Amino acid sequence: MLYVLSSLGFISALVISTLAQAVPPAGDGLSSADAAINSRLVNYWAKSTCYKKADDSEPDIKQQCKDICFPKAEPEKIQASTCWFGDSKWLHGSSGKALEDQSKNIPGDALKTGFCGCDDAIILFAGDFFVKAVTEAGKILEKVICPALQALDIVIELGSIAIPGPGKAIQGGMIAAIRTAKAYKYAYEAQDAAQEWANMIFGGLSLSKDAGCGEIPFSIAKLVSKFLDFANVPDKTLPGGLDYATLPCPKGGCRGTRQDGKKPDQDEKKDDDKPTQSEAPVRSTTTTSSFKPSATETTDCKVVAKQDQVSLGAQRRREDITLHSRRLEKRKPKVGTACLGTSPQDGNERGAWVLKSFDYPSAGADGFDALAYGYNTIESCSDYQWGRARYEEKAYHTEHVLEWSIITGFFGYVDEQFGRDHFVHPDPNEKGKRTNFCRYWRLTWDFKNSDTMPDPSPQNRLKSPIAQRTPLNWVAANYPYKLGISPDAQQEWADELTLLQTAINTPAKNNMFSGNQIFDDDETRKLIDRTAPLTKRRANLTPRDLPFVAIQRLRAVLGVFKYMQDGPVAKIFRDEKTRIGAVLEGIDNNLSNYPIFITSRNSRTFAPWQPVGLGPKWDTYMDSVFQRAKDKGITFMDVNIKRFRAEYMNQAARDKGKDDKNKSDKERNEAAEWEKLRQEIERSITSLEAEWNRSKNWAKPW
Repeated sequence: MLYVLSSLGFISALVISTLAQAVPPAGDGLSSADAAINSRLVNYWAKSTCYKKADDSEPDIKQQCKDICFPKAEPEKIQASTCWFGDSKWLHGSSGKALEDQSKNIPGDALKTGFCGCDDAIILFAGDFFVKAVTEAGKILEKVICPALQALDIVIELGSIAIPGPGKAIQGGMIAAIRTAKAYKYAYEAQDAAQEWANMIFGGLSLSKDAGCGEIPFSIAKLVSKFLDFANVPDKTLPGGLDYATLPCPKGGCRGTRQDGKKPDQDEKKDDDKPTQSEAPVRSTTTTSSFKPSATETTDCKVVAKQDQVSLGAQRRREDITLHSRRLEKRKPKVGTACLGTSPQDGNERGAWVLKSFDYPSAGADGFDALAYGYNTIESCSDYQWGRARYEEKAYHTEHVLEWSIITGFFGYVDEQFGRDHFVHPDPNEKGKRTNFCRYWRLTWDFKNSDTMPDPSPQNRLKSPIAQRTPLNWVAANYPYKLGISPDAQQEWADELTLLQTAINTPAKNNMFSGNQIFDDDETRKLIDRTAPLTKRRANLTPRDLPFVAIQRLRAVLGVFKYMQDGPVAKIFRDEKTRIGAVLEGIDNNLSNYPIFITSRNSRTFAPWQPVGLGPKWDTYMDSVFQRAKDKGITFMDVNIKRFRAEYMNQAARDKGKDDKNKSDKERNEAAEWEKLRQEIERSITSLEAEWNRSKNWAKPW
């Protein structure tokens, strides 16, 4: 937004006019023949315009740029702002035309325009490490999002024409985007740099709405495709160029290339006197005036994910590969136990009955193709971009949206609606003995394969030519299955099978829809406060890593909410609920016509099944299943986000990380390590919470 003094209101129009008539600095002159592109560029650059007058009567630069650099900050708290003029020319104060003589006799009302640059210590960020240290708490990402977002948006829309050439004035957000891209190109090998940079950008831009910048206007795939537009900009385009020796490296060192093609180990500007992390000398415990505390510990979210068995390895998304050649996680028929445990009425065993679905294909089996759902970057602690596409991956589960355990659990639910002796035993030999629902249900539904009934729910329109099945096989026939891999294999509803990332499916989704805790609450609490034991399963972790294990768990539960609300998945859930309800109601209403006949020395016919209203009961049950799963997920997320905030994001936690020169070197290093950890977690939780707030309002899909 252009800052304009009330007494100099004409300057605003003059600047816009100048930009439109002449040359916004983009593209070395902006020679595009497309008027729409010209207009878009002019509008973009005008938003960050600043200016000065030859008589030095221009408004304070900090005031001009305050809305560009810090959309939420108070002007008096802004540390520094700069107006970069590049080779901009002096313009006539009234006509706006360039002065013929640019070196002398410049009139006092002459005007020169430039573009706002923001405090480097805040704006030059690069993922989990920073180009320059950020020392002021609370001014990390939310104060730089808007200018960076605008720069990314314009380049993604129009391409490299939006990036100024060397010597031209350049906007602060554009500098942030270019410099971070170069940092990632220098830090990572070519195949990783674009994705890592895009992940970092999206991790930060998840805060954009909260910072007042609006929604993210582009996808992560678009961002990846424009990486080189930023990374390959000439170094001299940046004010002061780029000193590669000052760029940070991830754990393991930099592995990419700089602008001139040199590798990091060829960099002549490396500080040979600076020790590496492994070579760093042991600090004295006495305080010296020259000592500066340092923090060297890091956490690798990929290692954390593997160690906690949340994910099974680094995975790269590929959109052009089908599943035919994969050998992913093997899947067996679904198994569930109905009427498990004791009756709430009398404490007696209800009569457990193990029920199986029909077979379904392993993910990756020949002849099986499905969409895979999950995060674009599986092990990240900050990227929440979601996608569905074809994958060439490991550790995906073939997924039934409606869990088989929900179906088997229904019969225990019905048992609780009746008293312990509500039903008359159907076997005439029992002479009118009373029993509970679970035993009555099994006695009347447990057909031998020679005893069958016709399709109880023809409205479901099964494709199979099989006209007679047992009651429970009719239920299984309405649940997605495929018996074999050949094209003509018997199957129903196989197109409802999906692939879901293992970390999201097991245990998060499974436990949300069961009676189990999603994750053990006490263990999760100890992970957050770093007191969980380092068991053999966590042999490669340190206490510092434990909070990130908890973050992965929260991310998995968030993934369940995102998955279940994905349009096709929500429809499948609704359709499966409706279809299973129809077959249960059909069996309930028609089974009395097909009583069980016992063939033995004591041949007899059981009393026919008496309808109990399974259809309406299923609807009520599914409403409660949905609400319980949603409530469990919300409780898990809200409780643990609150724990993270209490441990790492309050004033006491911030004070703990402040440097105190009166303390020993050891204590100061410990404070620095704590502050580094605290800031990493605060960034992760802030991103997670923002995404959670967008996803938690899960509406019932039926």
